[in-house]
Amino acid sequence: MNAYISKKILLMLVAFLVTAIAFAQNDYQDVVYLKTGNIIRGLIIEQVPNVSLKIETGDGSLFVLKMSEIEKMTKERPVVPQTQNQMVTLSSKDSKEAAKSAKKEMDYFKKVMKSNNVNAREKYTGLIENEELLYEIAKKYGNTDNRTTIKAVERINDEELLYDIAMEIRPMRELAVERAARSIKSHENSLECHEKNRRSTISIWISDKRQRF
Repeated sequence: MNAYISKKILLMLVAFLVTAIAFAQNDYQDVVYLKTGNIIRGLIIEQVPNVSLKIETGDGSLFVLKMSEIEKMTKERPVVPQTQNQMVTLSSKDSKEAAKSAKKEMDYFKKVMKSNNVNAREKYTGLIENEELLYEIAKKYGNTDNRTTIKAVERINDEELLYDIAMEIRPMRELAVERAARSIKSHENSLECHEKNRRSTISIWISDKRQRF
């Protein structure tokens, strides 16, 4: 009889936890805090570790953000009432600044690709964050300018780009493999941290529900 009661209690607890997790997932949304002070609320639908992410807001708008633009990411309860202004606080000024920044990087890239001065190439490469552009620089100078190429490779975190560099640019193989391994480790740590935060959030939610009932 006692075994039957214990089994029934255990099943009830499992059912409660499953329900709690489902409610917790529905009650929270992704919130991205930008270094500009703006906030975007919604669902992160795509993320490239250490490079960029794509978040979809409640009204269906999509925003692609560089990780370098992000201050922090959290999961929070939706703001109620959740108006369009509360969900997305990106202003047209931010869009103009992003476009201006991208143009500036392209200007730096052109200078690197055309310059015959090693110091200038290294300097402007250090000002570029776009990893596709850095990859192109590494491909062009991989066998002729170690300083510029190393500067470019050291600023790349994308594992696929680093793999291509390791395969195509022999002098940079060791550095590219080292960078890729470090990026993968960082990604694993990030996923582990995210999972810990998720479990902590669920625990807090369950504790709150128990206190109420």
